Amino acid sequence: MPLRDYWWCIPVAKYGAVLFTESGAVVITDYTMTQIFFWFEYFRNEFKHRTPIDLRYYFPGLDNLGNRRQVNYWICCYITILFLRQYSLHKYYIYQDFTALPNLPDDVLELSSWLDSISFFEKCLNNILANKELIVELEFEQLVETKREDFSLFINDLKKAIKGKIGRQKLNAELSEEKIRNFYSKSNEIISNAFDVYKPIFVAKDKEHSKGELKLSVNGEITLMSKSAFTDNDVHHLNYDTVFAGAIVNNKVKRLIPNSFLIARTKRYLLNKDNILIALNKIVGNSSDIIIVGVNINFQLEEILNASNFKRYIQYIPSTEYNSQDILFILRKYDLPAIEHKDLKEDEKEELQLNNCINEGLKIYASIIDINKEDNKAIKDKWNLENEPDNQDLKVQLAIAFLSIIYWKDEREIIQVNIASEYREQGIQNDINDVEPLPDRKIKK
Repeated sequence: MPLRDYWWCIPVAKYGAVLFTESGAVVITDYTMTQIFFWFEYFRNEFKHRTPIDLRYYFPGLDNLGNRRQVNYWICCYITILFLRQYSLHKYYIYQDFTALPNLPDDVLELSSWLDSISFFEKCLNNILANKELIVELEFEQLVETKREDFSLFINDLKKAIKGKIGRQKLNAELSEEKIRNFYSKSNEIISNAFDVYKPIFVAKDKEHSKGELKLSVNGEITLMSKSAFTDNDVHHLNYDTVFAGAIVNNKVKRLIPNSFLIARTKRYLLNKDNILIALNKIVGNSSDIIIVGVNINFQLEEILNASNFKRYIQYIPSTEYNSQDILFILRKYDLPAIEHKDLKEDEKEELQLNNCINEGLKIYASIIDINKEDNKAIKDKWNLENEPDNQDLKVQLAIAFLSIIYWKDEREIIQVNIASEYREQGIQNDINDVEPLPDRKIKK
């Protein structure tokens, strides 16, 4: 960059340091790196300006349109020259240390912003050092020659100090009680609403259910999440209180419950939307005690079914299984499964610190464990995490635990009907004459 771009800073850089703030006040540095990096961050980070600097002050030779970043860059370069000047100052008192690392802020967000500033500071410093004409005019030739390695060492030490303090702040930060309550509340809401969707396809458990060999389970999970999601004054995490419960609903509840019908079916047909009503007439006949469970039914098929006499029998349910689409299960109501929400074992509660039952009816428990505490070291060791003192991505363990058992009777008749699609290979379609009525059977008492 030409020397003329720095004409305004040369006299001040030699003999003093002056900055003009938004309020119009004049700030004279106290000859410490703390002031230099405070103001560098202030002008580097545009979000800290209530009023953009190029709107507050007139800059000769600029039309003040689209030059904001360039203006901020020039100011940051000026502050970088003040950084060089610190190495030219002479000590008069034993306590003076003009090149000591700056005092760092305590807030994690502010520390992270300072860390981002270091990269831009390096860019400004390299550009200043490359401007030989400017260095000569400032009479910094010998300073730059003898102190260049010190500049690099200072920057590296500053990066380490910032990262170390961020790590310590995160390590010692306490979990937010409000965020923990939000997590428990939202988790209960999401999972209980998911189970409510499937209530119509379950019946009360009886002896035949208990004696049945086909039993399928739906359970919770444990995972790790960034500790910063559950602490205050740190990077905000979107949906921190809902993402885990949502994943459990999609991976477990909405997948395993519909899949239980696939496992329990006793007969299967592949038909198409043109003959599905004829097939349903043959399967159902004059029966009135039947239910048709439709899994991921598309709009066209739903229109056909809703316009038919079978609308009153149909119960639509969702599924997250990738190949479960346009599937009908026809069965008698007494052959529907039962679901039981069982309590967890005491040793499991103790291991996962499940002291919070967030839903008594479904017996859902939840916990958030700060695995960085010494008391929880055994839990952290199980995850095989690296233990670095300046680690900026510390974790907490989340647990949402429950155990729901789906019971199917041994004697059952469940007909599965898949609707053919030109987009999926499903095999050879059945002839409509292959379709047989739903068998009747006596209910055991």
